[in-house]
Amino acid sequence: MAFNRPSLSTLVDRIKADIKSGLGLQAILRRSFEDVIAKALGGASHTLHGHIQYGIENDFFPDTGNEETVIRWGTLYGTPRNDATFAQLNITISGTTGGTLVVGTEFQRSDGVKFLLDAEVTVGASPATASGLLVAVDAGADGNTDDAAIVSLTSPVAGVETDAVVDSTAVEGEDQEDIEDYRVRVLERLQSPPSGGTVNDYISYAKTVTSVTRVWVLPDYLGAGTVGLSFVEDGNAPASIIPSPAKVTEVQDAVTLLKPITADLFTFAPNETLMNPVISLKPNTADVRAAITAELEDLIFREAQVRNAVNPALVGMGTQYTGKIPLSKINEAISIATGEDDHVLTFPTSNPQPGEGGILTLGTITFNTLA
Repeated sequence: MAFNRPSLSTLVDRIKADIKSGLGLQAILRRSFEDVIAKALGGASHTLHGHIQYGIENDFFPDTGNEETVIRWGTLYGTPRNDATFAQLNITISGTTGGTLVVGTEFQRSDGVKFLLDAEVTVGASPATASGLLVAVDAGADGNTDDAAIVSLTSPVAGVETDAVVDSTAVEGEDQEDIEDYRVRVLERLQSPPSGGTVNDYISYAKTVTSVTRVWVLPDYLGAGTVGLSFVEDGNAPASIIPSPAKVTEVQDAVTLLKPITADLFTFAPNETLMNPVISLKPNTADVRAAITAELEDLIFREAQVRNAVNPALVGMGTQYTGKIPLSKINEAISIATGEDDHVLTFPTSNPQPGEGGILTLGTITFNTLA
């Protein structure tokens, strides 16, 4: 039987009845001490009822609960929140032969972000360089550094040049998983429990890696017993959402630990195919252009797929993704934008589609004024 929350007036009346019964009163006069006490207690009780109702309706379940609730549900179902990770950089150190840097030697970027040397290195003879691995002092995306960037010793070391060059990223640093992204993963875990290696399982495996947002799984990718897996990192926008080689390796390694041992996994980054619409618009104002851009971004987020680069001989085996976005949906997205009165989509003239193993992303939109 459902519990009906009593109204404030009902609570006050109940308390007045209790006071009258307890003190043997015939009535409680307005503005009397008993009347004030009844109203004060009724208000406090009504607030407590509201707090309990809010907790029952919102905080008990992961779809509406607060951060602590989502984390608890995720923990119960073996889906922990992804913590921030430490960036790791491969660097080249120069100096004189025999110059040595000990473990923990500190480097920093020009903006003050600091790194520690992972293992002792010694400068060689010819060339007079050494390779080292730096690990960011603080976890998070701030540690990510472009190739060819300079990192410098915070304290001079004899026989070693102060500046070192970043060759590549060994491991990308990631911020702690956003709570709303984590909520989605927890709900996916509840709605699609592990099933021994299904498509949903592989999507779940890939999303255990921080920053992975959308995943495409291609059964029988290169034949029976093989699985293709591709993904993007939407959190990188407005920069490219296409993952780096280091991230592809990270996802391959993570999924390999979780997948059925009999499946051969091939993880790859999709090739980016830019869709550059040309739109004649009425009215051609900044607000309408912004609204159309937002609608097209949302459309591509919902509809874009990695085109299946499967062996043509295997067509019909497993999932086939065309990667196409119909022109009708593009026109619909433009039409529903707030403020749009009329438009003509000049380009593309046919359903845009990426190449094999590619995915459509939104490039530059050209707006013209529609007469």
